[in-house]
Amino acid sequence: MFLNHAIAIQESSIDLLTLLPNRRQMLEHIAIEKLDPDRGAGEGVLLHVDLDNFVEVNEMWGREVGDSLLIDTAFSLRSLQERGDFIAREGADSFLWYRSGPVTLAQAQSLAAHIQARILDRSGDHDDEYPASCSIGICLCDDAVDPEKLLMRAEDAYLDAKRRARGSIATYTIEMDARLLRRRETLRGLRFAINHDEIAPFFQPQVDARSGALHGFEALARWHHPEHGVLSPWQFLPVAQSAGLLGAISEIMISKALAQLADWRRRGLHVPRISINLDAADLGRDDFADRLMLELERHGLGPKDICLELLETAMIEDGETPVSKSLERLCELGCPIELDDFGTGHAAISSLQLITLNGIKIDRCFVTNVHKRPQQQKLINAMLRLAHALQICTVAEGIESVDERSMLLDMGCDVLQGFGIARPMAGEDATAWLRKFTPEVGRMVPMREIA
Repeated sequence: MFLNHAIAIQESSIDLLTLLPNRRQMLEHIAIEKLDPDRGAGEGVLLHVDLDNFVEVNEMWGREVGDSLLIDTAFSLRSLQERGDFIAREGADSFLWYRSGPVTLAQAQSLAAHIQARILDRSGDHDDEYPASCSIGICLCDDAVDPEKLLMRAEDAYLDAKRRARGSIATYTIEMDARLLRRRETLRGLRFAINHDEIAPFFQPQVDARSGALHGFEALARWHHPEHGVLSPWQFLPVAQSAGLLGAISEIMISKALAQLADWRRRGLHVPRISINLDAADLGRDDFADRLMLELERHGLGPKDICLELLETAMIEDGETPVSKSLERLCELGCPIELDDFGTGHAAISSLQLITLNGIKIDRCFVTNVHKRPQQQKLINAMLRLAHALQICTVAEGIESVDERSMLLDMGCDVLQGFGIARPMAGEDATAWLRKFTPEVGRMVPMREIA
């Protein structure tokens, strides 16, 4: 019994995968350090180290490879450890590094840069398919701040680094406390919203560039916040992504969007299809394709009635992965698949050969004021020629003016979407819009007056 009790105590303080101390042990270590006058009486620095691409590795190569990456990361950290350093695993892909004693900001930043270089070098040697970068938050210790608060501040600094770009380093400032509070309030409210029917799709029309006929609607997530009104995706989806809530939101969006499409058809309103945005977290689930088919069947719809819009980050380079298997299954079932935000990623062209795509969506950054910018015109022309050579559809988003629409039409774009066509609308507003819509109206710009 004594042995079992000792093992239980050890397991509660050690991360069994990496054999590093866990978060609890880090808190206890910092508390002891702060009480010892011979060790600087609270002086030191805490680093929050977070792997940038761990979720992608898990989803694309599987949990076994993800575990191997975590073990390698722990080894990399230990190889840099000096006297006075304490390293722990804080969470799924997060590590903590505490260095006691007097430490300047410049020294802390130098340590962070060395950690980044060592992790990148080791992961690159292990498998160059998924070299691991990391973002790091730095918090210099304040004797008046308790260990729990110190960990929170280091995490907030890391979040600030992540907002800048992958592989960034950021230092805690007092202004971050307000952002941390807002993020926590958003996350708390978002969890409530998912469970209490506050997430719903808004629908933005897509029209045929030449005929003006309705091509379909894109379903866009909105949060009906009880205090702040209707919130746009940029106000909550980044928090949802970091908290692992995108899958739950996607399920809500698919169910409600398909229900709305079925309702329109029962009313005799012709809507060819609904487009839904997905990311790797959705496709990484083994049963995603089968669950989608069941949802379509439940609403009396088929695979052609839903178009799946994928960001380039959801695509994969090589190998059999959960994501690639889901994409192959969806193609076999006949679901149209489009590559979203085309032209903005690091390997968009190579993505076209990975799977059978039905279309590409030209990002609004290329469309805005295209009639005034010759360089943008050349880029869009190149995209359109490539898509037409592959015999796939082209959708331009962000159309707001007559001039933009006319130029995209002249260039040969197939489908147009944007505020110049109509803004995203709630289901009942989209129904009213549909009742007044005709292809003749669809060739007009702007068309907001019919909404």
